[in-house]
Amino acid sequence: MQRERAYGVEAVPGHSPGIYTVVFKARRKRHLKVHMLNGCPVATTRIGGHDAILRRLFVQAKEGSVLPKVVYVEFFGEDAATGAPLYEKFVPGK
Repeated sequence: MQRERAYGVEAVPGHSPGIYTVVFKARRKRHLKVHMLNGCPVATTRIGGHDAILRRLFVQAKEGSVLPKVVYVEFFGEDAATGAPLYEKFVPGK
């Protein structure tokens, strides 16, 4: 059940060779694109409404009766165009 609803991820090939989309089962609307950038693998996503390179992800969860409940998720990255630092805190249900 955890792999299907809470912690599960699915990686599917993108439209171009060497690109994969990673979808989290708990939040299908939010996804990562994994690809090569300047010879290095990176994960990109939207952070604060900007196209961003993801540098760090933090999940705060608490024990639930059946599954752990995600309290919030913090995304840390940099703007893909400018390199400016970006931060977004996602709280489920808000």
